[in-house]
Amino acid sequence: MIEFLESYGFLGLFTGSFLAATIVPFSSDVLIIGVLVAGMNPLLAFLWATAGNWLGGLTSYWIGHFGNWQRIQHRSRTSQD
Repeated sequence: MIEFLESYGFLGLFTGSFLAATIVPFSSDVLIIGVLVAGMNPLLAFLWATAGNWLGGLTSYWIGHFGNWQRIQHRSRTSQD
């Protein structure tokens, strides 16, 4: 795993953090620990992971924002009946 993280570096950390903050159910903490064990710069790892999580959170927000609210309300009413 260490070789994998070293080969993809901070871009892999960013991508993993982004996906963890959106629809893929896993923790990006494992990636951060792996990057730190691989000997990469802790400050840069923190910044890349934070950027990925932040943009992933924004993406999830906008996916929900553009959802059709009437369809969601209709489905919740029919499931209660």
